[in-house]
Amino acid sequence: MKLCLYVTLAKSYLDVLPHQESISHDITYFDLDNFSDDLVISTVIKALSKFDSIHLVIKAVEGVKLGGVLKMFNALISYDGALSVSVEGKHKVIENMIKRLPVSQ
Repeated sequence: MKLCLYVTLAKSYLDVLPHQESISHDITYFDLDNFSDDLVISTVIKALSKFDSIHLVIKAVEGVKLGGVLKMFNALISYDGALSVSVEGKHKVIENMIKRLPVSQ
C-alpha cells in the first residue's frame, strides 16, 4: 500500500488550505499541518507501519513552529519502507530532519 503525506507548515491556521491534488485510487492520502491536533498526528503515526511506501510532500515557511509534525518526523526516522520526500519552501529544522530520514534513492 502507498501513502502520500502532505504537510503544510504555516504561520497561521488561517493560511492552511486543504491540498487539492488528484491522487490515484491506490494511494492513501493524509493532509497534515503544524496546527493538526494530537489525535490526527497519532493516527498518522500508527498508520505508517501499514504502508510499503510513503511519499512525503512538505510545503514550508521558514521560522514557523513544527507543532505535532515533529512527532511524525521522529516516527518516520524508524520507517523501513520506501520513502521519498519533496519540499517546497525553506525551513532549517525541516531540512535537518530530512537528512535523518531513511529516504530511498
